[in-house]
Amino acid sequence: MNYEITNLRYKIIDNVVTYQCDTNIDNFDLFDTKNIRIEYPKNINLYLCDDCTLLMPFQILTWMIANLYNIKINLGNIDSNIYQSMLYIFNLFKKIYPFLNFNSEVQCNIIYKDYKQYNNSIIYFSGGLDSYVTLFRYYLENISLVNIQGINHATFLNLDFLKEHFKIKDIFFIVTNLRQCINEEKMMETLKLKYKGYTVFNTYFISPILNVLSAPICQMFDINKIYFSSSLDYRYSKTLDASIPILDNAINFINTHVYSTLFEYTRMERIKIFLNYCRSSNVNFPLKICFKDKIKTNCGYCYKCFLTELALLSEGADIKKYGFGNLTNDKIDVAYRILKKHLDSPTNINDILDIYNNYILNKITPSNKLMDIVKEIRYDFDYKIS
Repeated sequence: MNYEITNLRYKIIDNVVTYQCDTNIDNFDLFDTKNIRIEYPKNINLYLCDDCTLLMPFQILTWMIANLYNIKINLGNIDSNIYQSMLYIFNLFKKIYPFLNFNSEVQCNIIYKDYKQYNNSIIYFSGGLDSYVTLFRYYLENISLVNIQGINHATFLNLDFLKEHFKIKDIFFIVTNLRQCINEEKMMETLKLKYKGYTVFNTYFISPILNVLSAPICQMFDINKIYFSSSLDYRYSKTLDASIPILDNAINFINTHVYSTLFEYTRMERIKIFLNYCRSSNVNFPLKICFKDKIKTNCGYCYKCFLTELALLSEGADIKKYGFGNLTNDKIDVAYRILKKHLDSPTNINDILDIYNNYILNKITPSNKLMDIVKEIRYDFDYKIS
């Protein structure tokens, strides 16, 4: 029997877009087709957006899932730009996942339309290190910020603070449960992702899905540039556990182009850019980088928090000025135990080595526990410390 996904459709209620589709697959459990919702800001009149624009997030999601499992799919009307982008992206995925075919049969009606081109830009802003550094680099342009809640972790933005210090045109909030509706565990098995820290969303869905979520905003406000902050650095251009710049830069829809940023910098270099800007502007910008999504502050001991704290301390910074609390001995003990569990990630390993070298460069004595971890890395992975 040939499995199919057809009749993709959407509905708008109070600026919330919901989606449905039809399928002949019994006990369809790849994703929840009936409860996906995307809530857009009230200042966007969704009824003025094209059908292709509103349906785009659901089209890309279902197409990407159909390609994983060779399911026949009818996308309906689809924007010509995103259609060509996805063909290119799937060719890239064939190289990343050579054991998969990505040969699902696709039916669609490609829509060609000339959209207005203005020099309006948006940055995805979460309050984290990467989004701040991107903002520092591009804020002199006609910039708007887009915050997407429900993709990675909740973000709490001080809007007045941001508008006071940057020439921000608009701040748009998008709220979605899309990620929660994907059966990531089953797709992890399909993509053979068994490494700690890897997730299906970050390795397969993140760039196409996250960017097309903003399609209605881009159409309504004539956005032609999206600056997409990559957590990847240039040493790991082929890693799966992050957005991939060559893939990010391939995304184009309704004449809006995505530009991957920051991959040319290591995390330690980004910390230095962040601190240099804070010190030169005499403003301490608060970071929100914690994995814990229901707190307004950083926990201080998850490995993402702790690596950031260590990096700040290696530059002689007062971490309390940047959204972190006191590093008590108990918290440090917990943090190091957590950090040691993430030494199977090449990115984390090199971040630790960069931080350690920065302590030495700045003639700041690293803690004995950090030195012990560095010795463990050298022993297990044969890294050389300069």
